[in-house]
Amino acid sequence: MAGPWLGAFIALIVATIIVGMPQAVRAQSPSGRRWLVLASHLENDLVESDNQAPADQTPADQIPADQITDARAIVELALRKTGYEVLENDRAARVFERIHSSEPVRLSPNEVEEAKERILAATRHLSYGEMEDATRELEAIGDLREAALEFLNRETELARSALDGCLTGARLLLQHQRDRQAFAHATDCHRSHPGISPHREQHPSAVLKLFERAKTELRAVPPATVRVTTDRKQPCDVRFNGIKVGRTPLELRRFRPGGTRIQVECGKRAGRVHRVSLHSGLNEIDVDMQVEHAIDTRGGLISMRYQNLSEEDASMVHVAREVGRATGVTDVFLVRNLGAVKSATDRMFEIHHIPVETGRVRSSARAPAIHLSGATRAVLRGQSLDFSSDEPEPIEPFVAPSSNSSVERGVASVSRKQHPRRNRIIAGASTLAVGAILGATATGLFFRYRNQTAEQTDPFEPGFDEREDARIRTRRWMLATGAFASAALTATVPLFTPERDGVPWYSWLIGAAGVGVGVLGVFYEADEGCEARAQPREGIEPGCIALENHHDVGSLLIMASVPLITAPLTHLVRAWFGRRSKALAPRVELDREHLAVGLQGRF
Repeated sequence: MAGPWLGAFIALIVATIIVGMPQAVRAQSPSGRRWLVLASHLENDLVESDNQAPADQTPADQIPADQITDARAIVELALRKTGYEVLENDRAARVFERIHSSEPVRLSPNEVEEAKERILAATRHLSYGEMEDATRELEAIGDLREAALEFLNRETELARSALDGCLTGARLLLQHQRDRQAFAHATDCHRSHPGISPHREQHPSAVLKLFERAKTELRAVPPATVRVTTDRKQPCDVRFNGIKVGRTPLELRRFRPGGTRIQVECGKRAGRVHRVSLHSGLNEIDVDMQVEHAIDTRGGLISMRYQNLSEEDASMVHVAREVGRATGVTDVFLVRNLGAVKSATDRMFEIHHIPVETGRVRSSARAPAIHLSGATRAVLRGQSLDFSSDEPEPIEPFVAPSSNSSVERGVASVSRKQHPRRNRIIAGASTLAVGAILGATATGLFFRYRNQTAEQTDPFEPGFDEREDARIRTRRWMLATGAFASAALTATVPLFTPERDGVPWYSWLIGAAGVGVGVLGVFYEADEGCEARAQPREGIEPGCIALENHHDVGSLLIMASVPLITAPLTHLVRAWFGRRSKALAPRVELDREHLAVGLQGRF
């Protein structure tokens, strides 16, 4: 019995050492980190400079922003040549728009008129029974409405036209005898255009009745309370699906649950679109306006834009860190254009290395475009140098001005107050409590089982069989409870394991303790001895019971070792994948169409 157990456990230890040590080194090497290179530019796509150029040369404030993109590409290439994993900028933009927020879609007057004409054309085709033509028009209307819903809803008349187009789709479903789908579609139309009524003359009575029924049933759903706040003292406009609902700080009661597109606007610029699924009860939404105003994902790339250099100085480190957290990288290289020194082609850039976890600038470099590769390598070595002269000179790393806004505002600028870290702690505390209760139960059952074993001194005593059955049941419950306790505590470890590069010393120490406990359990399992407890009787050998229940002690010790060994294994798995996405958090999504329960984020 000892052979398989001991061999399997030794194999686990050897595999941990063979796999773990290289990965611990890997986490400290370039390939163990994931980088994102961000460019920063001014709102008017021109970069100013404190160093004014002579009158006969190109002014320093005429540096196009697309040249900053070229500088970003140089830094990305230098990182890849060094062996680092770099997240492509266009892919980072897609991830950010999916997880965080997207640019608002703006329609030209011609596009708006075209949409209205399509709505009328679809209505006309339906009236004449031309289903294929109506379907084609409605598909185009649906695509436009999905992309630019918040734009169409900004004006009441446009919102009514968009609602008309949506309800025309419900009319088409009704004519195809698809009543259930038509009602669901009408419900979605009403939810997407809260407070808006259609042009009644454009729709038959069946569609209008369907719309009224959807309104009635939505009122019966337990309402959502929505609280919207920002990091700004001055009030900002809040729009739900493009419709203005108030100003921050805002609390709306009896709002309809479901998917909602939220915008917060502190000026004339349309706010970024945040897709949020509101649930019944309280929804607290906090908007980080520093991120809101700085992020630019137009053109399929992600960068940072500012009104002026002082605003850039104040928030660029914080914004870069938030982008890094949302896109799941460990480090951000921020490329900033300082403008031209002598001519438009003689540009100076700053490179800042910003670790996402701390948000502090680790090192900086200043260099013209021709020396950006060398400056990148210097920053990777932790050197802060100025490459503008023949010989690089030491400089002080950039220090971001103090800000009154909160640094920890969540992965996305719109987030419920129940942040991923809090979710992780709640989930970890729950599984820890379950594991502790089960572990205490298994321990109590073990001592009970041990006492029952000690009482079985003579198989010929009355009631021996009943006591033996009870002893066996206790043993089964003890082992089952211990197994569940081990599983619960093992699941708790990743939830409480802090984010670190590689495997820290204390994690190895915990793992070593787990290996020691496991080895001890294996030796207990391997002990085949027994102890004579029954008195010898005429013609009968003494009863033999396993020595102090060693096999069961060994099983419990092996179960107890698994959560301890999981600590370094968790760091090893994270080092293996080399990514830092969002922290593990419970996820519950509930809307009209589906219910999903699970976990999201990192292991």
